Amino acid sequence: LSMLVIALQSISAGSCSAIGKLMRDLMDKCNALVETIPATYQGATVGGGDVHQRANKRLSSICAILDAGLTEVAERYNAGDFDGVLRRDEVESLMVSIFEETELRTKVIASLRPEQVTKESGNQ
Repeated sequence: LSMLVIALQSISAGSCSAIGKLMRDLMDKCNALVETIPATYQGATVGGGDVHQRANKRLSSICAILDAGLTEVAERYNAGDFDGVLRRDEVESLMVSIFEETELRTKVIASLRPEQVTKESGNQ
């Protein structure tokens, strides 16, 4: 779901709200489902991390972007709020999809810090 939202070319304000609600409802249902899984299977890992927790963080980060203003998205990205969850190009793609093409958007996107090289992102 996160990849589909990031791939959208245009997201209106109304769609931001609807997509955010859908994603939050999905997370709530998934969290409730995970609670019913026997403890021996909870915390299943792939690549060294809990799959459910990573998916939740990713969807929560996208929801935060859908709810935020242009400069707030950049401030949160530059502060590291999305590190290990969303790459710079994904944040930029969402910004382009959500916010009108203006000189301010161009400047704000240019102000995003470069991609961090980490083990998690696989950019060693």
